[in-house]
Amino acid sequence: MQDSYESFGELRKHHREGVDFDRVLVTRPRSRIVVLAPHGGRLENHTDEIAEAVAHEDFSLYCFRSRLGRRGPNLHITSHRFDDPDCVAMVAAHRWAVAIHGCSTVGERVFLGGRDEKLVEDLAHSLTRSGIRTDVTGHRYPGKHPNNIVNRSASGMGVQIELSLPLRKSVAAQEFVSAVRRVLLARHFRSTT
Repeated sequence: MQDSYESFGELRKHHREGVDFDRVLVTRPRSRIVVLAPHGGRLENHTDEIAEAVAHEDFSLYCFRSRLGRRGPNLHITSHRFDDPDCVAMVAAHRWAVAIHGCSTVGERVFLGGRDEKLVEDLAHSLTRSGIRTDVTGHRYPGKHPNNIVNRSASGMGVQIELSLPLRKSVAAQEFVSAVRRVLLARHFRSTT
């Protein structure tokens, strides 16, 4: 997908919040984990809903939701250029970050990337045990760029999760949410004890 804008500031010069896009920012003071959907709404359908389900009432949440359809301007900003100051500040205030993205791939697939290799490993194990086909290497979504919004956490690492549209639209999305929450809740609990 070709971006129309190089930065959030540039996007804001041409589009209005509440008209062309919405943002959801929920900070949970006790959470050391933030869940993101930087391409929600009509950009990567259902990613914001899935991020909300993963965050639930336990983790902080940031969603960018485009209200514009495919015929309108493209509000997608590549992850290593995504620099909404409120999102950057929220991610920096958390130890761990997980971003939910959508990709166009045949079948129900999950691709894991990012710089937090231990969290990638834990998520892959949980998802595979839940019967969800998960790839951690050899795909085109490495998510390793240090400026990727998910890697701008306090630890400098995060996990980028790419979900195929068939998975986002299926009942497997609920199993995905449960498998990811199990891992994040375990990590959160270990960090607070």
